[in-house]
Amino acid sequence: MKYFFSDIFKNPQVEFIHVSQDEDLESALEWAQTAKFPWLTVTSKDAALAKLDIYGTETPSYALISKHGRVLATTEETAKAKLKELTQK
Repeated sequence: MKYFFSDIFKNPQVEFIHVSQDEDLESALEWAQTAKFPWLTVTSKDAALAKLDIYGTETPSYALISKHGRVLATTEETAKAKLKELTQK
């Protein structure tokens, strides 16, 4: 979690979205607040409506997506490495 706060959350080039497995937004937000997630939280239903579910639905899963919708990484480790590469240029 430390990595997300230090290298992702404060990086203006990166948007982090938490897709909750909770069915309703109130429960999803309550859990995210308890977990101290400062980023956007959406329900899996809303993620499906936004077509985010094409990037994976397992829990947990990671997908680093370019602003053009191209998948750049699909694991936490590769996402961290790619973010580091992209944001240190």
